[in-house]
Amino acid sequence: MKEEFKISGQGIDHDISKATGDFVAVEIGYFDEGGLDEHLRKFEAISSDSFSVGSDACPPELCVEHQGVEHRFGLNHHGLVYVNDETPVTPSAAIARIIGTSSGDAAAGKATSRKKKGSKGPAWGSDHPAVKGMIPVRRAELPPFDKNRFSRFNVDTSSHDPVVSVPVFKSDFWAGAGPLLMSFGIVALVLAGGLFATGDPVAAVVFLAAGLLMLILRSAVVKRTGMTHLRFGVDWNANALWIKKDSDKEAAIVENANCISSFVVAEKEQIRSGRFGLEHPSTGRAIEYNYKDKSWMLLAMMSNNTSRLVYHFGDKKKAEEALGLVHVLLS
Repeated sequence: MKEEFKISGQGIDHDISKATGDFVAVEIGYFDEGGLDEHLRKFEAISSDSFSVGSDACPPELCVEHQGVEHRFGLNHHGLVYVNDETPVTPSAAIARIIGTSSGDAAAGKATSRKKKGSKGPAWGSDHPAVKGMIPVRRAELPPFDKNRFSRFNVDTSSHDPVVSVPVFKSDFWAGAGPLLMSFGIVALVLAGGLFATGDPVAAVVFLAAGLLMLILRSAVVKRTGMTHLRFGVDWNANALWIKKDSDKEAAIVENANCISSFVVAEKEQIRSGRFGLEHPSTGRAIEYNYKDKSWMLLAMMSNNTSRLVYHFGDKKKAEEALGLVHVLLS
């Protein structure tokens, strides 16, 4: 049976061709060992000049999940870095590290020897990339987040400490299904009106029925089946803010929760375009559309004046609702 690796990333595009500085997670897919090697080499090839995107931007990071363990890779001006212990690696050494075997690569042996049980992690006030410039603003007795001990797979998401939640869509599919059904429904109703006016009542009734059905599906199916609760909490033992949907198996995390100074909501706007499959009755061509896709990022502002993405909302009211709740977690 072939090994399978789940690859995702931040601060890069889906093709792993350039750095974007975006904190939004990019799900790339599942691959065998050959596909993993190809994606690691593509990630390594990203130009060092392309990720000089500012202190508030997300640096390029590639995440590989294998057998329940998360391995994270970053970049420096020489190539790949195994973020879990800040060790430089080659793609072959990275794969050896992930699958727990020796490839005979000298870098792999060096990387393995550096990661010793009980080794100390970064310290406050050091130049370590994970904590550089950070100063605890609460619970100063806590050490920095230890990547060798904790990850999003084992962070404690129990309700022992305060937990807040907001209702959200389970996935991007459900989030997009509502507006899409409403758009198709409105277009169908408009076409039905036009067909009634041009004397084609049979086609008009078909479009009218289709439009009403789409609007009913939007309210009856999408809002009920596609919703879940998004929960926020803090695992002070790990020193991490966690974010988890009830429908998800593992949480997302923001490391070094004791260095979060505040939360803010930032708006993001993208122009999207495409074509509906329906043909316009007068031109016979597909109906084109363009619209502004707005989203709102809930950001954790760190004590070193950088930001970390907490969650990406498609609804401004939900983002503001979450903003009003998460502050209680740090009190």
